[in-house]
Amino acid sequence: MLIQYQMAALLVSTSLFFWIIFLFALRHKKKADKLRPDQPQTDHWLFNGWCENVYKSLTKKPTEQIARRIGVDVNGYKHNCKITNLPVKLTDVVVKKLLGFLLVAICGFIGIAFKNIFIILAGLLLATPLIFFEVQKTEKAAKLKKFRMMEELPRFVDLLQTALQIAMPVEDAIILTASHLKETVLAGEFLNAAADMQIGACDWQAALEQLARNYEIDMLSDFVLDLVTAYNKGIPIADAVARKSRDVKQSNLLQMKERASRLTSTILLPVLGFKVMPLLALLCIPIIQQISEGL
Repeated sequence: MLIQYQMAALLVSTSLFFWIIFLFALRHKKKADKLRPDQPQTDHWLFNGWCENVYKSLTKKPTEQIARRIGVDVNGYKHNCKITNLPVKLTDVVVKKLLGFLLVAICGFIGIAFKNIFIILAGLLLATPLIFFEVQKTEKAAKLKKFRMMEELPRFVDLLQTALQIAMPVEDAIILTASHLKETVLAGEFLNAAADMQIGACDWQAALEQLARNYEIDMLSDFVLDLVTAYNKGIPIADAVARKSRDVKQSNLLQMKERASRLTSTILLPVLGFKVMPLLALLCIPIIQQISEGL
């Protein structure tokens, strides 16, 4: 029994040590993010670049190859980083995921050796952020940005329709509309596309098609497709935008109703978490003790 307590204390102290390092790393990252671009970056600290150093000490293989082997969607991760303007830190994802797997293996071995299922559960709990946090952070940021763009699209289409009704060229109408809504995420992306038009990198059709491909939002893709098709077929673009404006508003209304219908289920989650789950945990304690004694 004494050995079990000693191993449990060692495991807890080791876990606390790594969590303290993780919290200090987050604190350093927040300080670095608050600095202005013209200020020097304070990267000289104890654990600077430790993920890269750990990876280089383990293997010389390409990071993408290892990432795919451990179940990381490399293309999806890079795509989410691109649309959210976050740096691609694939090495950090791989190293932290491997450390999470190692922590699960160590806790599982110790839990089986000392017939204590609580050590196994603690290992799973501590390893979950290491395995899933980095990828889910970028995925959540990408979903949030797409959601904001979908909400802003009806207003953008309305103002674009007004600009086109006074016989303004399409390029100028897009730039003018985006300039009036420059505080929104969608207008910022249209302004970036307009910058490519102005420097002659591509025409407005290609710029909008590239924008639609980057974000893969159905409403935005349909809007760009209707706009380009109307221009190529000689249909008045103002009429096409007017029809699409009604479709976008109707689609946005249906999505709002769908989110409202899901709100009832979301409200029940706190009830499930704070009432039902503790009761289930109390009921499962004897079962867990029996499983622990049987190991």
